[in-house]
Amino acid sequence: MKFLRDIVEWFASLESGESFQKWIQIILKVFGVGVFILALVWSIVLIISVIANVDNTSSLLFPLGGSIILALFTIVVASVIIMLIWNRCNQINTLQNESDYTILNIAVILIRLSGVVVFIRMVATRVHGLIAGLFGIEVPGMVDMFFFPVDIGISFDWTFGLISIIVSIIYGIIIIISSYSIAALLNLVVGMGKDLKNVDAILSTEQPTSDS
Repeated sequence: MKFLRDIVEWFASLESGESFQKWIQIILKVFGVGVFILALVWSIVLIISVIANVDNTSSLLFPLGGSIILALFTIVVASVIIMLIWNRCNQINTLQNESDYTILNIAVILIRLSGVVVFIRMVATRVHGLIAGLFGIEVPGMVDMFFFPVDIGISFDWTFGLISIIVSIIYGIIIIISSYSIAALLNLVVGMGKDLKNVDAILSTEQPTSDS
């Protein structure tokens, strides 16, 4: 029962801005490290699978070069994501502890981060497919949740590949604008709340004037 009480107390502690501020950084960093490790493992599996599926050594160079490019691209994307997460964690860490507004300020940062990550994921997925199709590599669908939602076969169409990249960029930009707009509105609400609180504080300190 003590274990269950500890769990309940932990969830209750998240209502405190300071506690939420600490734990959300830990969760974000664990997520970022997990994404990077998953990308690294996937890259190794990709290269090994390409080597294992090529019977003729003379024909190995081209797909192997493509798999290395894909692996490097995947690691670069994961590195960008983890750097973004670390940057946002630093922003969260520097927030002033305001019990009424800390969680809302963290929500603003997370909404912006989500928009950027979705944009990167959408564009990276299409570029990844373009590279895989160009080198005729069948990609193992190992990390569908984060980067590549479908297996990619050896067929390749330049027109479809380029159009899909352009469309993904457009959709990604729309998502970024939407997320930043939502974050700005939430930030506006926080600012209005602070202003109202300051006005209440000023009015409460004013002494009533006596009638002459």
